Amino acid sequence: MAEITLILNLIENDIEYFQTFSDKIQDSECALFYNPRIPNRYDANKAMFIRLKESAPEDFIDRILSFYRYRNLIPRIELDPFVQPENLEEVLIVKNWNIVWNKEYSIMTYNPGQATIPETESIKFEIKYADYTNLSDLIKIRLASLEEGEPPEIYINSILFECMSGRVQYYIVYEGGSPISKGCLFKYKNLYRIENISTIPEFRNRGAARFLVNSIIKDNHHKDALFFLFVEPGTIAEKLYRKIGFETIFTGPFKIYTGEI
Repeated sequence: MAEITLILNLIENDIEYFQTFSDKIQDSECALFYNPRIPNRYDANKAMFIRLKESAPEDFIDRILSFYRYRNLIPRIELDPFVQPENLEEVLIVKNWNIVWNKEYSIMTYNPGQATIPETESIKFEIKYADYTNLSDLIKIRLASLEEGEPPEIYINSILFECMSGRVQYYIVYEGGSPISKGCLFKYKNLYRIENISTIPEFRNRGAARFLVNSIIKDNHHKDALFFLFVEPGTIAEKLYRKIGFETIFTGPFKIYTGEI
């Protein structure tokens, strides 16, 4: 029961976080996110189920399709392992939707009430809140850490929307005055979501990311808080978070299907 409650709370956190860079229309079963200003950011333009349905009737899928077509946006549906209808993929395939994203992610949590406050002293690194005075540093880090083929305008605009929402706090790590790593925190109720951790490639494996995450935890340390994040299993990042004290509570597939615009 406790695990089910936590999963439902994580879904609620998802819904709130995505609204920092998109608008939302929601009914009792599904949330529809959209932001025509960043049409290629899938998190900002997608449908996700928020309550378990035994089946996914075709007219329900058609309603989602019509919603995004009307706004000239690519129709997207996110499939998670928690509340999607059992026959959803089958219906999507029959209706010629295409899978464009299929990755496993682990959800990891850190409970400050059961751990010591992390050590953040460093003579090498300095951490600052991101605000209008150093926003260019934040964007510089994001652009430098893009993977090949990722369109930069998507992430620049997303960061701007998050910062303007007033609900997301970004942090920047500096070394010798140069910005090298960044990440953010989103708080909703007692769930503290750590997101968008990235380090400029030539500065990786030097402790900046660990210093950053430890600093975020220490800056927001509260006995009733539960920090969590999403990470691909088996990666260097997962090993780092485990060393910090995060524990995996779930691993499973997350998928995105798209329909014809």
